[in-house]
Amino acid sequence: MNFYDVAYVRFDVPEIKVRPPKITERPPRFGNIDDWTKAQNANISQQFHNALNSFGKTIMEAAKNSILGERKFRLMNQRDMEKLSEDYHTEKYLRHQQTHEMLDLFALFEKPDTAKLVREVAVALMGGRYVSIPCAGGGSVSSETGWDGRKKDEENEDFRLRCWLHAAKTIMASRYVPTKGKGYGL
Repeated sequence: MNFYDVAYVRFDVPEIKVRPPKITERPPRFGNIDDWTKAQNANISQQFHNALNSFGKTIMEAAKNSILGERKFRLMNQRDMEKLSEDYHTEKYLRHQQTHEMLDLFALFEKPDTAKLVREVAVALMGGRYVSIPCAGGGSVSSETGWDGRKKDEENEDFRLRCWLHAAKTIMASRYVPTKGKGYGL
């Protein structure tokens, strides 16, 4: 195999056996040798030209295939990098949202009466009972909290976590709880 570098793309060219041009006829014993020489030179020139054209076409085809392959590879890498960038930005956004939700949850638990109410609502949701949440403006919000109960094939820990989060969101919605006061070092 011969190796060539074109535009920083390395490609292999299969070995091509170029036959050297040959004399096709015997020289005449008698007569004009100049005509024979001219005919043989033209024939040898044609053979040499055909061999070089064949070799050049093979190299150009190998280079074209390698460059197209390299281009596809680079485009595929570029698409992968764009996908990774999108995934990174999505994860960053979700992490930001999660941080804000956790700060809101921490702010809920700063006040003992709110923490107690969240705990009572979460336990009630876990037990499947209806919940009555006192509102800040008087009266109460009955069990119209949008709770759909336990899902099929939901594990206990996932169900409990969902109960706690739903209870916290319900309490935050029913009361004015300042949640942007402290950063908690996050």
